[in-house]
Amino acid sequence: MDGSTRKDLLHAAGVILAASVATFAAAVAITMSGPAFAAPHDYRFEVTRVASSAPALAWNAPQSIEQMAYAGRVVKVDADAGKIMIEHRPIWRLYMESMTMIFKVRDGAMLTGLTPGDKIRFKVGRAGDGFVVTWIENSN
Repeated sequence: MDGSTRKDLLHAAGVILAASVATFAAAVAITMSGPAFAAPHDYRFEVTRVASSAPALAWNAPQSIEQMAYAGRVVKVDADAGKIMIEHRPIWRLYMESMTMIFKVRDGAMLTGLTPGDKIRFKVGRAGDGFVVTWIENSN
């Protein structure tokens, strides 16, 4: 590379750098002067919530996981250990696919009268590192 070519390349790089610096300075100046162009009062941020006298609809009300009843079938009952094996449909709120699973029950008395094959509705919630059945209803 001869001297004149090198000189031309350095000159072109300098022009590009100067243009970049000028563009950056213009962007900063426009950004900093933005509030000067704003209206004296910006009404966009004065949104107020109006209280409704209408009752909340059931499908709009948030439901906790324990309020949801799920369908299942009793596979095995172990009243002495306070556990029940349930074949259940998906429980999406707990990220469970359809499966057969052993659950602890909150109260062993809930297992009274349940036998393998019974169709049930039940409520389940998290308990430590597992799940616990908090309510059972025989659907037979």
